[in-house]
Amino acid sequence: MKRACLSLSWLLAALLLVISPLNALAQKAAPAAAGSQAPPLSKETRQKLVESLNKAAAYLRQQQAQDGTWEKHPGVTAVVATALLRQPGVPRAKQLETVGKTLDGLAALAKPDGGIHDNAIPHYVTAVSVSALVAGGRPGDKVIIEKGRQYLAENLLDEGEGAQRHHHVKAENRERH
Repeated sequence: MKRACLSLSWLLAALLLVISPLNALAQKAAPAAAGSQAPPLSKETRQKLVESLNKAAAYLRQQQAQDGTWEKHPGVTAVVATALLRQPGVPRAKQLETVGKTLDGLAALAKPDGGIHDNAIPHYVTAVSVSALVAGGRPGDKVIIEKGRQYLAENLLDEGEGAQRHHHVKAENRERH
């Protein structure tokens, strides 16, 4: 059952990340759509979309642990936090009330080299953590975000283009990536 919950949390967060911008785009495009070929979303369809987003967000908030995490995994936690922070129509104060502790926890995972992880899948967790911190928009996270960006730029270069792997990445992590 835990595996099913993990999958549902990931799925709902992914849907929020994809559908939220589409809803915002549809609302902006509705007046301009009169001259376009694609019909705009109807008011009823937009309302159903918003209701679905709200239900998904409510479910995700219910699954949040007391420490601000989801599934006791920083990658899942960062993806869910990003989705909730990007949900349209929710005041920033309410979003940060839900994920403030989450962002604090992600920031606490920051390493001196800029990585943001708990040693498992460091590049992925750093990438989704940086996304969550950017979505949070907290001024105090800017240094962590920039160091995370630099970490990713240094560690995710394409070896096919002549980039060399850094020696500080552990051998077992190299085999997984």
